[in-house]
Amino acid sequence: MAQTPTLTQAQLGTSAAAIVTAASGERLYISKVVVCNVSGVARTYSLWAVPPGQSAGNARALVLNRQLGASGTVTATEDVREVAGLVLNAGWSLQGAASVASSVTIHVQAVSIT
Repeated sequence: MAQTPTLTQAQLGTSAAAIVTAASGERLYISKVVVCNVSGVARTYSLWAVPPGQSAGNARALVLNRQLGASGTVTATEDVREVAGLVLNAGWSLQGAASVASSVTIHVQAVSIT
């Protein structure tokens, strides 16, 4: 069993989109997720665990419309502890969206298990 650490970084759009997806024959163990508001005003973000062939929705929500304060002179960040420890089986994805496109970045640290 091989274990490979990964780090994925993305800017969230306004519609749910995959941030990381477990490939065929792989499981992804999410060890840490950090979101960052890079705009000067408060924004919200949502995260979902989505099975293959499905779409994000309330039944799959991990974090829904959570407010992240304005950056000001120090970037507002949050360690999303609800997602740490999540295991995505093959085909599952961690999806995200923000209230305003390109205003929230996300960093996902995971371990790929094959």
